[in-house]
Amino acid sequence: MTVQIILHDNTTITAEMTDYNATELAAKLNDPKILMVAIGNIVINKQSVKLIAPVQQQ
Repeated sequence: MTVQIILHDNTTITAEMTDYNATELAAKLNDPKILMVAIGNIVINKQSVKLIAPVQQQ
């Protein structure tokens, strides 16, 4: 699944995730012990993430 990541500075990144699970991703983003998360093939500082949403396929 393709997801779009929007950062607080309004930068938009698109990533491909083979096993997208919103609940697991939210748990990682809310874990205070984790500073960086892997989203598909991208590793990002979780404090920078504003929104992660699936891209609608047409």
